[in-house]
Amino acid sequence: MATTFETLEDFIRVELLYKKPLSRKTRLAEDLGLAGDDGVEFIEKFSEKFEVDFPDDFDYLKYFGPEGIDLIGAIKSAFIKKELRETTIPITLGQLEEAMVKKEWPYS
Repeated sequence: MATTFETLEDFIRVELLYKKPLSRKTRLAEDLGLAGDDGVEFIEKFSEKFEVDFPDDFDYLKYFGPEGIDLIGAIKSAFIKKELRETTIPITLGQLEEAMVKKEWPYS
């Protein structure tokens, strides 16, 4: 039987077609590249699949930033990633795993 984390890994690999190694420290925006609507869609699918309740006032922009980073910003982020770190709060796979167990988003 798969562990909670292995189940989460499988979900990410299917949803994001991600093949690189994953860990509990892997971050959705910074490491997996989720931003804007992609981040919203991922969290909605995650919530539905694992029956995790997120608060009604969950602020997606706080975690994923706005949709459509401009070309210069995207190039800069690809090499430095500083801009993204300064404007968003990371969500790690460890946090998602905890939410799967608790069936709710335990962070504000």
